[in-house]
Amino acid sequence: SSDVCSSDLDFSKISDFKRRQAYFFLAESFWFTHDLVMANIYFEELLPLALDGEKANVLDRILLIANSLGEQEKIKEYLTLAQKNHYNFSANTQYVAGKYYFHEKKYGLAKSMLNKIQQAEKYKFKASYILAAIAVVQNNYALAQRLFEEVRGAASNNRLRDLANLSDRKSTRL
Repeated sequence: SSDVCSSDLDFSKISDFKRRQAYFFLAESFWFTHDLVMANIYFEELLPLALDGEKANVLDRILLIANSLGEQEKIKEYLTLAQKNHYNFSANTQYVAGKYYFHEKKYGLAKSMLNKIQQAEKYKFKASYILAAIAVVQNNYALAQRLFEEVRGAASNNRLRDLANLSDRKSTRL
């Protein structure tokens, strides 16, 4: 018995519908096993085949993977594609976009993305931390202190809470 891996399959001989399904199931299985490189390969193969209603979700996964792998150029490429096609961003994508724009020093774009994340969202406190950092860069220390206090008081992530605590102390000395 020989093992067949996904790279041995010839997807060109099957219908677009079945190919979409195959790419999706392969991408998702790699995603759930945390093999982000392989998941990304199949999500990128899936993107041009995805139906209009599916493209935003596929882009969301690609952006999350690019963020996890630190691939800034890929984030830029896919954010441009998402914006060009007017896709609605999920909280995940808003956070990735906001973080990307922050590192690119495009603070207005970063703030517009990060401010859209709702209070109950998973990324709210990470977004608030970046918003506080932007406030420090823009010399708005009162806002920075308020945001750092908010993160410190409510974040369940100990590392994020510790960073907010340190940052809050720094911003009060500035």
